Amino acid sequence: MFEKKDGELIFMAYFGDVDKPEEIMREVQSECGWELKVDPELHRIDPPTHEELALLRLLDPRIISRTEGG
Repeated sequence: MFEKKDGELIFMAYFGDVDKPEEIMREVQSECGWELKVDPELHRIDPPTHEELALLRLLDPRIISRTEGG
């Protein structure tokens, strides 16, 4: 998850089973097209629940096509 701060995207949190943020940070940086800015408190978060995803789809039906490159 990224958050915009002072005009820059900051890597704040991630989904997944990895408890070591430095591993995720290296993986994301290797796939990133710019120098990755990372929050000092980078942490793991739970993925959205089925209910949260359903609500997102209700509020923004096109969200899936935008997030899947469509």
